[in-house]
Amino acid sequence: MAATDNEIDRLMDARDRVIEKGSRGALAMIQSVAADDDAHPTDRLEAVDILDQLGFRALSRTTFDAIDLNRAEPLWVAEQAARFGRKADALKYFECALVVETTNLHLVHAGFADLGIVVPATMVEALGQNA
Repeated sequence: MAATDNEIDRLMDARDRVIEKGSRGALAMIQSVAADDDAHPTDRLEAVDILDQLGFRALSRTTFDAIDLNRAEPLWVAEQAARFGRKADALKYFECALVVETTNLHLVHAGFADLGIVVPATMVEALGQNA
């Protein structure tokens, strides 16, 4: 199943319903996507992030650990790992994102900066020439 803007929109709408109305059905939908092994990893990461935003810290981290992160976009994984304070995991996935990203390099660099790491300009130039 591919990640879709529609699924992300559904998750955001569900988050809003939980915040505004305390909707248990919306919360169940978010949890369902987060736990669905057949869902696209990006959708699952978004659901995990929403669970974390809603204050379900333990559930969001447990669910994050259950996602096959090798199927997910490295930038999304790195950002989530960084938010969870997992610097080593974040660094690993930001390094991978530095190699595979072509349009969002500024986000990769921002992630490294958030971790207090400066990417050498020579590495960035070399990657840019190989793209």
